Order: sequence, then structure tokens, then C-alpha cells
Amino acid sequence: MLIEQEETLRAHLTSQGVNLFLGAGFSVLANDSKGRGLPLVRQLRDELVAEFKQDSLKSLDLDRLYDVLHRKDAKSVESYLTSRFTVASFNEKYESLRNVIIDSIIITNIDNLIQRIYADNADCYIHDMVASGARHRDSAAIDFIPLHGHVTHSEPHYTFGTTDLATAFARDPDKFRFLTERLQRKPIIFWGFSLRDPGPLQALDSRTIAGRTSKERWIVLDKPEDGAEEYYRSQNFFVIRADTESILDYFSKFHNQKTERISGLPTSLKTARIPTIGEVSTRPLASFFRGDPPIWHDALSNRMPHTSHYTFLSNRVHRTASRIALSHPA
Repeated sequence: MLIEQEETLRAHLTSQGVNLFLGAGFSVLANDSKGRGLPLVRQLRDELVAEFKQDSLKSLDLDRLYDVLHRKDAKSVESYLTSRFTVASFNEKYESLRNVIIDSIIITNIDNLIQRIYADNADCYIHDMVASGARHRDSAAIDFIPLHGHVTHSEPHYTFGTTDLATAFARDPDKFRFLTERLQRKPIIFWGFSLRDPGPLQALDSRTIAGRTSKERWIVLDKPEDGAEEYYRSQNFFVIRADTESILDYFSKFHNQKTERISGLPTSLKTARIPTIGEVSTRPLASFFRGDPPIWHDALSNRMPHTSHYTFLSNRVHRTASRIALSHPA
């Protein structure tokens, strides 16, 4: 198992929170009512060909196959998908998600695995923003946005077709704004997802957010193809080389709680507080690049470009903080 910038990721998981962007590879340890594992893309394509007796279409990709089947009998196709992706059982290791701090979950899957994981959790709950709309401030809520429909919705409107995938964000710009906003607010882990959907790719493009800095992003790769890791690094991702079970085992080592102030530190450090952007004076970004001393506004405005030195130092800071916490238990 490899985790690049692990100390930084650990700090976010245990004290600041992360976003999860989940694809089909995340749900591989869950089963439907017949005890079958939830299918990946190619498996689902083959199942649909067999279920609807369309051998002549077996060479089509899933999106094109779905286009054909949905136009012929939309109700039957959606009914099959709802049944197939309704989770009846799942590996208990998924419950280790509760051990880390999650701000929001964005998902291309249509299954209800996330809802099942948190169903009996007294500390937090899943807030479906598509079904229920935006929420008021509630630290116990995990925002959940299914991009391609969901089995729990009264009218799922599954998005598998070629046209659907290409226009999903154009038809629902609120989803797109949500994704871009979360990329700037919290670090994000892409898990079980190949990054081929046009919407997420557009949201990740720096031109989409007018050059504003996104938070760190990691991608989980299980048995990556040659060159895949280098490709994702070129897109400013940190790589996690692991399968879903290994990641869940890793999460099981953590505890979902804010880091306590470290005993033994000077009072001035214990009470120190980072100001909000509304409490600091402003100045043009050009002042910093002309050599003026840095001020809080430079750090808080989210306009300062991050170089490789930033990621290196950030990881070192989190590593040092972790060691101090271990040597000075609260």
C-alpha cells in the first residue's frame, strides 16, 4: 500500500475533514438481495445484455447499450437497476468510514451503500442534497450528492446514457457548483472512479474556478495500468495505491474526533487562533509577488498558487504535529 503525502492526508482525516468522490470500485464489497456483488461497468453491461436478451448489442459500451434499452422499455430497465443496486448486505469493514471526518460524499454510483453504512450511527447522518435540498448548519450532517440518480429516490432518473453523461452538469448546474465549491473548501479523495466523466474533469480544470486554488486531491488506484500513476500526478493528484479493503483497514486505525489541544504547550499557543478572512486587512496579490512580507490575507484568500515546495512543507508540518501529539497525549 502506498499513500503519497500520507501525513497530510492523515491530518485531514482526523481533524479537518475530507470529501469523498466515489465510483463503482468503492462498492465492490457489497451485495444485493440475491447475495451477488454489485457489478462494475463491464459486468453490468453483460448482465443487461443477458437480462433483456440483446445479444446483438453485446459489443456496445454500457452507455450506448443503456441508451438503446432505455428507449425500448425505460420502466423495466430502471426497475432492474433499482433491484440490482439496492444493498442487502455489506462487508463490516465499511463501517471504518465512521472513524474519519467526512464533510461530503459525491458519488456516481446509484446504490444505497453509504446510507446503509451510516444507518445506525448516532453521531452523524447522510443528508441527500438532491432529495432534500440544501441544509442549515449542522455539524452532524454529511452532505451527499448522487450524480447519476439513486435507488432511494422516488423518481431515480438514472444517468447511464451517452447524452445523459455529457449533459448531466449542464442540465443541473447546482450539482456542478457544489462540486467546484467542495474542491476549493476541503481536500478530496477519488475512490473507485476512473475520471472519464466530462463533468468532474471540467470541475477539476483550474480554468473552471478562475485560477483559484483547489485543496489537495488524492486518487485511489488498484492495480493501475502502465503510466496511470504518472498521468494522475500530472493532473495534480497524489496517488494512493491500494484496493478498497486495504483503504478501509487503514481507516479503521483512526478515531473520528477533533484533535485535542496538546498539554504542556505554552498558553499562548493553546489559545492562538487563525483569523477569518473577514477579520484581516486586504491587499492586491501582486504585493506579495513584488516581495512585500506575507500577511494573513495572502493565505486566506485562496488565490496563492501552491508550488511543490508547499506540498512538501505541508506534509512535513503535519508529520511534526503528529509526532508532537503522540509524545504529548491530551
